Amino acid sequence: MLADQRIKWKVIVISACFSGGFRRAPQGRHTLVITAADAFHSSFGCSYDSDYTWFSEALYDEALRESFSFAEAFDAAKKR
Repeated sequence: MLADQRIKWKVIVISACFSGGFRRAPQGRHTLVITAADAFHSSFGCSYDSDYTWFSEALYDEALRESFSFAEAFDAAKKR
């Protein structure tokens, strides 16, 4: 779907338990895929009553307020 839209630069964030298990995630020079967990673990803070996973909160509500770089924000969120 994204390829059909001819969007060159893509950042895809999947914040869910076991989100690293998406095998067919878009790949390429101009695509960044960020997941909250690997394929074998749940994401901390993942529950029905949560608005965000702990990773989402660290990325969106904290790290991206401090940086315009997704790569830098991801590294900061991983540490948090």
